[in-house]
Amino acid sequence: MNSKKIEYFLLKGFILLFSLIGLTASRWLGKGLGFLFFYIIPIRKNVVIKNLHMAFPEKEIEEINHLAYRNIQNTIITFIEFFYSSNLNEEELLQLG
Repeated sequence: MNSKKIEYFLLKGFILLFSLIGLTASRWLGKGLGFLFFYIIPIRKNVVIKNLHMAFPEKEIEEINHLAYRNIQNTIITFIEFFYSSNLNEEELLQLG
């Protein structure tokens, strides 16, 4: 199986998972994944912290770290909401707004 098919099935699997567990649980999952990617698998953590420090040089490192953590969490939650919303019709999307 080529990598494009694997990516496709992974994507479809995530969409199915998010639609089955609902939006609230999906957001909680996103917060958990944010914790995972910030503390356990810090793939882009240093880049985020460096960029925030350049954008806000007056802020203390503790606040920068908190902003970085929240940024990663919110990015993952937005990613999940994007997949979740792909199964909703127009009326359901308007009710979320």
